[in-house]
Amino acid sequence: MRVLAAVADKVSQRVIAERFCVSAGFGRWRALAKEHGAPAAKPSGGDRRSSRVETEANSIHLYLRETPDMTLIDLLAVLAACGHVFGFGTLRRSVARCWIN
Repeated sequence: MRVLAAVADKVSQRVIAERFCVSAGFGRWRALAKEHGAPAAKPSGGDRRSSRVETEANSIHLYLRETPDMTLIDLLAVLAACGHVFGFGTLRRSVARCWIN
């Protein structure tokens, strides 16, 4: 906030960077403040891949019904052969969340 206040006072970026021990490329903070009202970072983390697996839920159910003792590694191979490539953890979390029997 102090950095943005100095920017509002028309102090040069180099002087601000030296004064507050930040990089001179802090312009993104200004852009965030203008766009969102605060110079805070966007939320990070969270699940971004499960929707890809869930679009194949019917196929996954079918494969697991046909071969109930299929391992996740086997299921990954079957899905990859159909052009659907997922990470082990992504598939494991999705199967655990849906509790596919």
